[in-house]
Amino acid sequence: RGATYPKRRTIKMAAATRTTPSPSSSVSIFTVLNATALVGWAVVLCVLILQDYQFSILSSSSSNVNLLNVVKLLEAICLMEVYRIIIGDLPGNLTLGVVLHGIRVTNLIYVLPNASCSGIMRSNDDDDEKSDSSSSPPPRSSDNQQTLDILALLVFYSWTITELARYPMYLLQSSKNSPLARAARFLRLTVPLVTFPVGAFCEGYSSYLTLLGGNSDIDNLSSSPSWLGKSIRGFLLLAVVVINFVLGPTVAYPALLKKGVPALLGKEAPAAKDKKKPVKKFV
Repeated sequence: RGATYPKRRTIKMAAATRTTPSPSSSVSIFTVLNATALVGWAVVLCVLILQDYQFSILSSSSSNVNLLNVVKLLEAICLMEVYRIIIGDLPGNLTLGVVLHGIRVTNLIYVLPNASCSGIMRSNDDDDEKSDSSSSPPPRSSDNQQTLDILALLVFYSWTITELARYPMYLLQSSKNSPLARAARFLRLTVPLVTFPVGAFCEGYSSYLTLLGGNSDIDNLSSSPSWLGKSIRGFLLLAVVVINFVLGPTVAYPALLKKGVPALLGKEAPAAKDKKKPVKKFV
């Protein structure tokens, strides 16, 4: 009877080996996504520096892509990461992820399309040729429009630099103790100390200007925007203003400081310490 236990255990282990899927395929897929996102944000940075907000992928002009659509695709990858946190496949702060990317999506839909750096606004020469009011942006004072353009440009820069500092750490997770991985983690912890307050202020203020400016381009896509759509738009923009100017400085940024300051001082952040759990001995 004692000899049957090892056999049963062997059978169970063999069954578990057969039923448990190998994680290598999923890991490789997300590694490809992370690498794609890293390259994509690098392209966005080049576009911002060159100020060519509507660029051509191929030689033909029909393949023009605007900056806003590229950022939307990259943000979709970030939303997939939030989903992985929800299902427990990726460690992370779910509340922070939902709020942060919810703010980004709100800006991508309602705020950034009104800025010239999004790549979808027409130039002054084109305005003379096409003056259809249904497709033109809502009238704004030149000062407000110039302010919105500057804020939107800073938003794009803050998002881009933040993501460029984040993805290398994910790609180097397999070699956490290497000098390159440590450098990537240092960038991940310290870069948001600068980009977060800049981005949060610009997101909040540009949302405030859009909230005061009336209808946005997204409303003009519909011939008769409903009161429900306007109410949702107003609520989301107001939520961005409140979160970025109230909760950002009091809740989110102190959490970043808690991790980033020790890294700047050459000390390992408490969450990154590899603490060995005591081995329980059973007598």
